Amino acid sequence: EQLIRIDEESTTLPPPFPPGASLHALDTEDLESIVHAHHAQVGAATRDALVSTYRNPFALELVLETYGDPDDDVLEIDPRDLERLSGKVEDLYKTAWERLSDPDREALTLATLAIPAIVSADAGGDRSWDREMLATALAQLGDDRGDPTAGRGAIDRAWVRTVDEFFCQFHDVAQMKLAANDFAKAPRRQRVRRALIEQAKDLIADRDTPANRAAQAGRLLLAYRADLDDREFVDASRALLGVLGDLHEENRAIESLGDDALPRLDLRDQRDHELQWTFAQTQRELGNPRRAIELLEELLSVEQHVYGPDASEVLGTRRSIASATSLDGRPQAAVEMLEAVLAQQLTTRAESDADVLDTRAELALALSDSDRPSDAIRVTEDILAIQAKTLGSDSADLITTRGRLASALADSGRAAEAIPLWEQVATALAARSGRDSPDSLAARSGVARATEHALGAQEAIGLYTAQLADERRVLGPDDPRVLITRENLARSTDDAGDHAKAAALYRALADDKARLQI
Repeated sequence: EQLIRIDEESTTLPPPFPPGASLHALDTEDLESIVHAHHAQVGAATRDALVSTYRNPFALELVLETYGDPDDDVLEIDPRDLERLSGKVEDLYKTAWERLSDPDREALTLATLAIPAIVSADAGGDRSWDREMLATALAQLGDDRGDPTAGRGAIDRAWVRTVDEFFCQFHDVAQMKLAANDFAKAPRRQRVRRALIEQAKDLIADRDTPANRAAQAGRLLLAYRADLDDREFVDASRALLGVLGDLHEENRAIESLGDDALPRLDLRDQRDHELQWTFAQTQRELGNPRRAIELLEELLSVEQHVYGPDASEVLGTRRSIASATSLDGRPQAAVEMLEAVLAQQLTTRAESDADVLDTRAELALALSDSDRPSDAIRVTEDILAIQAKTLGSDSADLITTRGRLASALADSGRAAEAIPLWEQVATALAARSGRDSPDSLAARSGVARATEHALGAQEAIGLYTAQLADERRVLGPDDPRVLITRENLARSTDDAGDHAKAAALYRALADDKARLQI
């Protein structure tokens, strides 16, 4: 809910950090306390050598874990051992790795075969593995070496940590790389690899598999792509897309997934048809409408052959092509396409049909993009009238349409007519999802902007001020929507004649944008 950025230059940290907390280097007495936390009795020479050589507390703890003997009453480390070690954590890991038992090392090395980031050499990828999948694969080796998380060795020596009930990972990337680069006999590697691939396929095929496990299985299979046929590759892509599909910030990952999966799709298969549809919508969201049109036209060709020219699937795809055409800078062509789709739909469907209403909504947007605001408003008013008759006043679809109509009216210079509509939308959304919901705050912004245009800046200042206070409380001070409201408040303050206050608001906003590198 809140992100606080701190660095070693921060002198005072905000709550929830305790007083005096910082990222400054630890004092010598603090480092000594770490030594004594591991060993109550420490020789003076050993203590001084440790805290002078290892100022990084993590490195210090690694040395203590590696060289300290808890059975000794007094910790004494041979100075020659300390001299042979560098202060680099990676070197300390190597020493700690060599002190693990042979079974622990091999189990950790084989565990890296279950990490998609290692298999695909994706340096920025997730370093987790599916604990149950790995344990089953290692059990097929026919001995008792098993899962590295089943015994306590690797965990006690701080190599492995549990992420959740299904996943584990190495504590550190350097540890993971050490394990990945160590030697395990080829026959053992191949058997574990084959077992992991088969289990991943089984997890994807099982509809009861949790989404996060299916996605991880998909990632692993795609990392082992050379071992897959086209159908297995597509199934793995679909499993991963099941998690990524609703996340707009993952559109680039979805695009990359599509680049590999699209040549392997069989569009006669409904599931593959849905995959291509998703890839097309992703291209649209990424601002590539022409690529989206290409993918949709491929779908349309298959749909017309399978379903016939008047099928709902065909008309829906034609509507999507028209929408992408408008985004491609050809709104008038989109209008003509949508009018044709609408006329065809109305030959067999009622005006209140959901698909018909969706086509009208797309038509209104295309008309607006074609600089025909009056026509866009007329179509939106038609939609609103139909929805009011069939859906009821508290319908989510009706609220959305009312907001679109308010925006269209305001954009066409009819802000006074937009005010009551925006107020209705804000009231309805507050009742449905709360006054502090993002949609409610956005509707209140619409009320304030329409008020500013229709009644003047002075009338809008109070609305912007109240909205800003709520947005800061709900969204945080640096949210982009908060910055927009601050700019609106500064502008209306300036237009109302308070130039000094407006200048101060603009300066503060500029400073924060510079800090946020906007």
